[in-house]
Amino acid sequence: MVSEVESVELVAIDLDGTAMQSGDVISDPVRAAIKAVQDQGVRVMLATGRMVQSAALYSQDLGLRDGPAICYNGAAVADLPDMHFWFRDTLPDEAARVLVRHLVDENYLVQVYVGLEIWASREDARVRRYVERNHVAAWVRGPNEIVAWPEPPIKVLVQDTPGRLAGLRMELEENGVPGMRLVESQSDYLEVLAEQSGKGRALAQVAGRLQIPRERVMAVGDGENDADMLAFAGLGVAMGQGHPAAKAAADLIAPPVEDDGLAWALLRLLQPSGSSVGGSARE
Repeated sequence: MVSEVESVELVAIDLDGTAMQSGDVISDPVRAAIKAVQDQGVRVMLATGRMVQSAALYSQDLGLRDGPAICYNGAAVADLPDMHFWFRDTLPDEAARVLVRHLVDENYLVQVYVGLEIWASREDARVRRYVERNHVAAWVRGPNEIVAWPEPPIKVLVQDTPGRLAGLRMELEENGVPGMRLVESQSDYLEVLAEQSGKGRALAQVAGRLQIPRERVMAVGDGENDADMLAFAGLGVAMGQGHPAAKAAADLIAPPVEDDGLAWALLRLLQPSGSSVGGSARE
């Protein structure tokens, strides 16, 4: 396990539930810890489910250096602040149309990410909250319009109650979603990505392009969508309130987000080797 700042060159941090507490609050201890680690020469980057425009705003707010950010849960990496894509995966065109038609027919709230736009299946308070939280615009599209995209979407987000989404996921996984994978980013969000997409794959590509060995990469996250990233990193840290899949993939469990677990994880890098400041290692 890495324990000194000299051993880590790149830190990838999730945003919601990791850097950000409920109410979209990023605490002063988290901000200070990010600055302290960056002042030691470590690159800190976002690895988020949010689209690139939202990632750019939060990257600037946190004072992160210009450079890559993992967006759309790993379906894209973009340079910030200019938002130039290193790569972006898109869903298989016809299979995605079939899936979105089915979701709309079953009255799920669907958001389709087309290029840098969000297309929503209907006007809804949840869409308005999503738009406000992510600082982006969305366009409502009718049942036929929402599948008339000019290029295949980067991802599809389905919003509903946790119980209904669990049933939907079971149904889709039993029937198969060719060329696509399903991942929970929070209990009322089910995301559909290209089969090869994921934060782990994206982080591997970033580390390779920056010529940083995997052993010198740290990742911090809380969700099922973070598990592959935590497994890839030389040091994977799961938040204390995190999804069981994230904890199973991690080397270290930090305190919960409301207790500034990210600050704890980052400041641990500045501690002398072998010191103990709470938290727990995976057995």
